[in-house]
Amino acid sequence: MLQHRHHRKKHDDRLLAAEHAVTRILATAAELRDAVPGVVRAICESLGWDCGAVWTLDKAAQVLRCVDAWHMPDVSVSQFEQVSRRWAFEKGIGLPGRIWSTEKPAWIPDVPHDANFPRAAIAAQEGLHAAFGFPIHDGVEFLGVLEFFSRCIRKPDQRLLDMMGTVGGQNQPVH
Repeated sequence: MLQHRHHRKKHDDRLLAAEHAVTRILATAAELRDAVPGVVRAICESLGWDCGAVWTLDKAAQVLRCVDAWHMPDVSVSQFEQVSRRWAFEKGIGLPGRIWSTEKPAWIPDVPHDANFPRAAIAAQEGLHAAFGFPIHDGVEFLGVLEFFSRCIRKPDQRLLDMMGTVGGQNQPVH
């Protein structure tokens, strides 16, 4: 029991560190697009996720496009990143599209076994399993999605999803 409490406290401390890092980055960036790459890196480093990607809304085409990606130095996911950068997701399709359709965070314990994950084959090839993502807003409208991947299968972490849902909704540009 004591070990479980210690593990939970450590997890809570990491969540808090991630939240502070993200809040600090958002507060110091002149515009949201300047902050997003730092947010992806901070979440990966603080919470032990292997890579992340930034999807922004192409309003004219009504699709999400991958505009940036980051991975931990010891992780090689170059093919997955290349495929992601070439892909465009419509509302409801793939993890970015399903987050866009609900405008809520989402979690996939193991992407190669998810029925709505078109990049499953390349994710499996690169050893990616768990994924989560959340929407980003400018305070008024939906702008895009941040998504993250782990080489481990992970059960959904509701506290992480709740925190990122709050963070993603607070993204207001600094003037």
